[in-house]
Amino acid sequence: MPLSGTHTAILVFVRNEGEESHAKRFTHIGGSRANRRIVRVLNQRVEQLARATGLPTVVLYGEQQVGSCFGERFSNAIESLFDGGFQRVISVGNDCLSLDQSHLLEVSHKLESAPLVLGPTYDGGAYVIGIDRSVFRQEVFRDLPWQCSELLPALIEYGRDLGSAPFLMPPRWDADDAVSFARAFATLTGNHPLVRLLRSLLLSAQRPARRSIISVIQILLHTPLLRGPPPAFPSGISPSFD
Repeated sequence: MPLSGTHTAILVFVRNEGEESHAKRFTHIGGSRANRRIVRVLNQRVEQLARATGLPTVVLYGEQQVGSCFGERFSNAIESLFDGGFQRVISVGNDCLSLDQSHLLEVSHKLESAPLVLGPTYDGGAYVIGIDRSVFRQEVFRDLPWQCSELLPALIEYGRDLGSAPFLMPPRWDADDAVSFARAFATLTGNHPLVRLLRSLLLSAQRPARRSIISVIQILLHTPLLRGPPPAFPSGISPSFD
């Protein structure tokens, strides 16, 4: 059961290092070891920022998720939190590098007046989903086009079909591969927690792996061709977020 007076939980829904590094290649330098290290940093960071909000946080890695496909696992996880007594769930993955705890707290605040809050990504997905129990329909939610570029329009239609147009947070880059990871990383400031974590990873790396980690960081910090303006927002979606 939730703590007294606490109605909102954060669900950190991620794959473990092996699964994520197999499914996504964040760097072509340094091989699987460097890729797994990046996944570890991403997972650690999203868990830390979720817990920093002070909201109850549940972290579910791949082996803890129940279901035969992403939609089934994800909807089961959200349903379990509603069954546990929470009224609202904020779900977040590890792939939005510019997300911080203040953004999650803003989602929590918006959920008090809007039962569905979405953080759009420029490729048609969502970096955060906040949902109230009143608009959660597990079977419909399960069958949305997860992990596809059609997800955001489908989520918006899902909300509208239930009589509640979603509140849209500002769009952000996510990181699904080496190019998008470098693009998202290039938007971060030098004191960003992820930058500090990667630097600490470099310092703690064993000497045989250190050269490959240096190469990864140098490439991430020097990708001028990826610093252009964001792309057009997905077709049919209004760029107004208030």
